[in-house]
Amino acid sequence: LIEAISDEQLRRFRANAGAGQLLTTGLFALVRHPNHLGEAMVWWGFGLAALAMGGWGVWPVLFGPLLLNLLLRWVSGVRMSEVDLEARPGFAAWVASTPAMLPWPRPRR
Repeated sequence: LIEAISDEQLRRFRANAGAGQLLTTGLFALVRHPNHLGEAMVWWGFGLAALAMGGWGVWPVLFGPLLLNLLLRWVSGVRMSEVDLEARPGFAAWVASTPAMLPWPRPRR
């Protein structure tokens, strides 16, 4: 659901916003990549469901969601998505104030 909502927000933003703008409202105000968060949550759900059905003997099924998280956050997803965004106005402030994938509370300054 998170992935679908964020994809729709992004679709509407691209249809209405001028080129070179950043989407920093809706789910994108909570995390910079809610679509990646939604994708990861789906795969963690599959892994945890398999774990619940098969017990700890099937714990290796959690390797898939873990690997997906690592790839989305550190290799392909976030890094590749942000290459085009870096030159846009407000990007540095958005990165400083908004977590990449997990909505952790930020310390107050």
